[in-house]
Amino acid sequence: MNDNLNENKNELLVSKMINEIIETEKILNEWKQCWLQKIEYNDLDYKEEYELNDDLNKGNVTLEEVFNKIEEIYWYAIKSKKSTRSITFSKNGEIEFSKRSNDIFNGLNYDFKYNILKDGFYLKSTIRKDYDKDKLEIAKSNYRTNIKTKELNITYNKEKNRKRINYTSPIIDNSSIAVELWTDENNEIKNCYVDFRTHKNNGKINGIYALRLNPNRYYDKYSIRFISRKGDRYVDFSDRLENSDEEIVSTIVNKKLTPETIDKLIKKIIPIVNTKATRTNQKYISEKNTSTIKNLEDSERKAINFVKLIKAEIPLPHLQDNLAKFITENDKTKNKNKIKVLK
Repeated sequence: MNDNLNENKNELLVSKMINEIIETEKILNEWKQCWLQKIEYNDLDYKEEYELNDDLNKGNVTLEEVFNKIEEIYWYAIKSKKSTRSITFSKNGEIEFSKRSNDIFNGLNYDFKYNILKDGFYLKSTIRKDYDKDKLEIAKSNYRTNIKTKELNITYNKEKNRKRINYTSPIIDNSSIAVELWTDENNEIKNCYVDFRTHKNNGKINGIYALRLNPNRYYDKYSIRFISRKGDRYVDFSDRLENSDEEIVSTIVNKKLTPETIDKLIKKIIPIVNTKATRTNQKYISEKNTSTIKNLEDSERKAINFVKLIKAEIPLPHLQDNLAKFITENDKTKNKNKIKVLK
């Protein structure tokens, strides 16, 4: 029975892979693209490989007929005006697609990996801006989606329908803010941790003012305390927040945690933290880093928009379908971008 299942799966893999190759070739021809082809064979000597390659190029044999002898098919030097692309079709169902910009300083480069039998994909992108780099990684499977940038890390568990979000702001005046929050199946925030971090001149963390928000607890719904570089935890001073803004405290207590509430809290707590720092001779938190949640949401939106932007320049049909599903699942806007193909 297992042999039959494996055989059926292999037949499905071969069928889908060959269809992907054929349809990709059609799209590239429609785009008036040329490319070079290299085929890696399994356990063939040079003469057999040459003859089989020649027959394949002349159309004397089909991919279906020789697929069991192929290890991978590599298409390269797919050149447009501004970029060069390559595609690798592997016998095990894995496909890799790569784009390299001709502009080495400000160009957009990315790599995709996906399996012809699965809905997911892995994307790694680098956008060079002069000598700085913006990085994006997206890993999507049937069970989990992860979006990662320089400042943002989102993990969405599809089985539990829950999301974990980590965002770290840039270091400004030797301070930064790190946010970690969890949302439930209704996209409501259930817990939130905010670390107001001080840094040494070399960028290393010197100390943390830790805000912990757990509105679903019966006790300790919120706390603020200083944690030293050595891990020493100091006395909670959240009572100063209570004296500062009773409305926000009431919101937390009544389990109404929203992005707006968190941003208000951050703005309220920075002066409280800095007053505490003055008394204990510790470093300050810059008030320039107050739009933390807005920046978090902007980073997530940019990642989704990037996938929307490049989808139309992908010549692989199954990957296009996978990207469309990702956009549908994650896009929070109804605005459609104007997209140019094959830049």
